Amino acid sequence: MRQKSSMGSYRRGQLIFVWSMIIIPIIGWFIFFVYVNASSFVQAFQDVNGDFTWYNFEQVFASFRGDIDGRGGLGIAMRNTFSYFGQHIILIFPLQIIMAYFLYKQIPGYKVFRIIFYLPNIISSVVMVNVFKEFIAADGPIGVLCKQWGIFPQGGFLGNIDTAHATILFYCFWSGINTHLLVCGAMAKIPLEVLESARLDGVQAGRELVSIVLPLIWPTLSTILILSCTGLINSSGPILLMTKDAYAYGCTTISYWIFEKVWTGSIESGKYTLVSATGLTLTVIIVPIVLGLRKLLEKIPTVEY
Repeated sequence: MRQKSSMGSYRRGQLIFVWSMIIIPIIGWFIFFVYVNASSFVQAFQDVNGDFTWYNFEQVFASFRGDIDGRGGLGIAMRNTFSYFGQHIILIFPLQIIMAYFLYKQIPGYKVFRIIFYLPNIISSVVMVNVFKEFIAADGPIGVLCKQWGIFPQGGFLGNIDTAHATILFYCFWSGINTHLLVCGAMAKIPLEVLESARLDGVQAGRELVSIVLPLIWPTLSTILILSCTGLINSSGPILLMTKDAYAYGCTTISYWIFEKVWTGSIESGKYTLVSATGLTLTVIIVPIVLGLRKLLEKIPTVEY
């Protein structure tokens, strides 16, 4: 009897310990996910008095068409957001795959390159941005050269509406050229026998990457692409660190537009309901894109090894 009692106490202790570890995340999930999203859905169809209205969605589409509040509409924010997303998918991600491949092949000096390419992931973004801003400042190396060539913009690269967004895009490209840990991990799992056989058959590096390595790591690549698309509307550069007024220089993105509305607004101003309607509208737009991409990627056969 004592043994059964002690076993029962032990199991109760285990149960209490497990619940004490997961109860806080569960409560947080209900508060910050379920409640917040349900509240946002309801607010999207309410005015400041809590009455049902479609006015918020009318404002959303008006903002897509142009500027409705004198500070920049969703049209500009959407354009800039897609530019960040497109740059990452079309330029940065393929370069990350290529660099991961060369590090995987252990080219001469690969250990040094591995550290160099991983530095942007270690160094604080605040430090990276400040270093970049010093380089392109009027008295910085890039600024001095541009002045000599007569192409330094008035107000500086970040203080001119014609160059500010392009400058931040270039920074994202410059700081985004690093090794992707998931891609490196996927390549490390490739059986060496497969590559050795290809080498004996005279397969060159380019053909090896395209015809052997990429198909073998395709499940990882497709997962990364799908996850990237789910965060499409959050694609943004460090505009808060780069500029003091993203609207004035045409650098606003969807995430910044939402942040600015919430930061400067209140329930009485109606900005919360506008943001809720915007989030619901963008969700309706993004979900079919993500599901369609997933369906398309699933049609590409995977290689098992």
